[in-house]
Amino acid sequence: IIAATPFMAVTMALYLKVWNVRDGLERLAVLYLHNDRFLDAAIRLLDKGLRNSPDDAGLYDRRALASALTDNWDVAEADWARHRQLAPRSVRPLISQGWAHLRCNQPGEAATAFEEAVEQSKKERWAIAGLGLARLRLGDAGHAVEAFKRLQRKTLVDGRPTDGHDALSLTYLAEAQLALGDNELAIATASNAIEEFDSFHGRTWLARADAHVRLGDIDAAAKDYNSALLAADEIGVEERAIAGLEAINRAVSEDEPDW
Repeated sequence: IIAATPFMAVTMALYLKVWNVRDGLERLAVLYLHNDRFLDAAIRLLDKGLRNSPDDAGLYDRRALASALTDNWDVAEADWARHRQLAPRSVRPLISQGWAHLRCNQPGEAATAFEEAVEQSKKERWAIAGLGLARLRLGDAGHAVEAFKRLQRKTLVDGRPTDGHDALSLTYLAEAQLALGDNELAIATASNAIEEFDSFHGRTWLARADAHVRLGDIDAAAKDYNSALLAADEIGVEERAIAGLEAINRAVSEDEPDW
């Protein structure tokens, strides 16, 4: 937490400078939502945003997700109800509910929410990605790959068009390929996320490292596990990277990464 605090402070200043205050607050809140340690901070930011913009449907959805992740589902449902009043055709509550269930290790409930979201809006990017990840967590890697491959085409984010994959969706695809035993393909996909999309997600490096281990390339695996440590943006990444290094009998490196 101490190490992350200066980063968050700098990030907040940059967001508020580059974007308008409303967008800056939401983007920083989204960053906080990726880490359980900062959920209370996310809620405080979203409270502030809603005081300034009390009819902002998107902020209600973000705050609902933050409340769900802190196990305050009644509070979350109230915010999602307000979101639906302001944006009756939106599928964002279903998508957020799906991601909340995934974070709570409830992939079955997550899949149900994402399936309903995809049924209502077939091209919604994070509903498709979430459905793929839920299927992967349920042990259905084949259907997970099918879902992630749909992200190669034009999709929507909050109803707005967007093109192709990004670093995170490619990472999910690499994880699914790894689960299927397609190790070389997983390495290629993770490498694409890193080299073409500048992935800062620790799990991207973990996926590639695990594939290298399976193929016997221990030097490459050690390098990637160490990169995952430096890019540990989610709870659990650091522990997995250290466990990976221990499993191949390699030490944590003090060298600067070459990315």
